[in-house]
Amino acid sequence: MQCILERLFDEPFGKGYPKKDALRKQADTNLLKFINSITKRELTDVIPKMDKDFMQKVVKRDNVYRYI
Repeated sequence: MQCILERLFDEPFGKGYPKKDALRKQADTNLLKFINSITKRELTDVIPKMDKDFMQKVVKRDNVYRYI
């Protein structure tokens, strides 16, 4: 248990875990924060503000139109 706790608090928080995924996780977190900041509005106001590459991936999904 002591070893687990030492490892848990060995690295600073908010850097991502494991280290090899840290940059991807930080980018995902920033994307989610951005989406959250703009999605407190009507969908028709949100879509034009979204990243074009991201939206192209979204609209290629079969179930997107069903959800909307």
